This record gives sequence, structure tokens and C-alpha cells, in this order.
Amino acid sequence: MKTIYLLAMLLVAVSVGAQDSVVHRYASGERACVEWNSASDGYGRRDGQVRVYSRSGTLVYTGYRRNYAGHASVRLSFHPSGGVSRIEASSVPDAGIQWYRETLALDEVGSVVYRDRSSHEDLERITLSEPNFVPTEKRESPERTVGCAVPHGGQTVIYQLGRKPVRMRILRTDRPQPETVIEAKLHRGDSLPGPLMIRSDHHPLALESLVIEIQKSKRSAWEPLAPSEFAIRSRSTAHGLRHEAYWLGSE
Repeated sequence: MKTIYLLAMLLVAVSVGAQDSVVHRYASGERACVEWNSASDGYGRRDGQVRVYSRSGTLVYTGYRRNYAGHASVRLSFHPSGGVSRIEASSVPDAGIQWYRETLALDEVGSVVYRDRSSHEDLERITLSEPNFVPTEKRESPERTVGCAVPHGGQTVIYQLGRKPVRMRILRTDRPQPETVIEAKLHRGDSLPGPLMIRSDHHPLALESLVIEIQKSKRSAWEPLAPSEFAIRSRSTAHGLRHEAYWLGSE
């Protein structure tokens, strides 16, 4: 009887342990993704981690899940071949205004071909003007009038018109450290939208606070493109100015 009880407990332990992690594999057998989740505590709180791999075994993404203190989520979609095709991640802290979202697209072998990131910080780039003090003869002290900031929006969209496909990314330089906000592999005719930039004193100029870099092959280094390499056309939209920057490519 004691032996049967111990065997039953062992089977339960193995079953629970198997639920803690799930391994997804490519049709060819290589590991594609590992999802790990902790056991629920007495309050129903759980957290976990997601790791996505390319077919060659390279770790291409690490994400986290949490159902307490706000939330953190990672949603996965898969190719028919078993590899991850899309990653949608988001996080929001408890009782805070901060938020973060990220979307990645992967090809059949697990290489990231598209990346888009956005956060609450993207909405905080409004520079307020200094208050104005206007003297008046009718009062002993000057009358103070505060100048109200009028937000102006602008967005730069990159168009790849070169004959050869390249990887291209857009970096923001108005941060403490340059930050990649979007990255993708572009073929001839593809476009890459930059972030919506907000200013109070003027409409953001084309390529303002942005650096555009290209990678001609997987093993080559990222190369910055000079603003003079783009042909730019601007037009008004409901959200502000839209700057269309056309890159003709290089041999």
C-alpha cells in the first residue's frame, strides 16, 4: 500500500513538473521555443519566461509573463514548420502610467525580419515653452501670462527603392542612449514608418532626432545613412506633417 502511494505521488510530481515548461520544436527537430511558468501561489499569482530560438540554435528573444503587480504578457504565433512566426509582448506596472509594447515577426528559420517598439515615453516628448511676463501700466506689479504649448506632430517614413534587399533600422537619438524603435528587412518598394514625434515650438523636421542605418548582409556591420542620401517629400496629415524619405540604394 505504501509503495502504491509513493508511486502515485511520483506520478503527480512528474505531471506537475511537465506543466512547468513547454518546448516547441521545428519540424526538423531543433528547439524553437521554451515557455516556462511557475506554479500558482496561494493568491493565484504566477510568472514565467519565454525564450525563442532560431533554427541554428541562437537565442533571438527573451520575454517575461506576470499576472500580478499589473501584468506582463507574451503572445506567440507559429509557422506550419513549428518555428515562431510572431511575438506580441506588453507590460504595464501596477498603479502606474508606464506601458511598453513590442511586436516581432520572424521568418521560417527564426531570424527577426520586423521589430516595432513603443512605450509611454513616446508620448512625453513635449517641450513646454517658458512663461511670458507682460508688464502693464495699470498695475503696480507686472501681469503674468503663461504661454501655452501647442503640440506639433511629425513622422518620417522611409521608402527603400534600391534594387537589393537590405535590413534597415531607425534609432531615436533624443534619449539618454540611442534606442532602436523599429527594424525590418526591406525589399524594393517596402517602407519603414518611424515614430510619431511631438514638439511644442515647431513641426518635427524630416529625420529630426533619428538615425537611419542599413545592414547589407547578416554578417556586415550596420552603416548609418546620411540625410543627403534621401529624397524627401513632406505633406500635411491629420496627425501633423508626414515626411516621406526615399532611399535609392547603393551598389
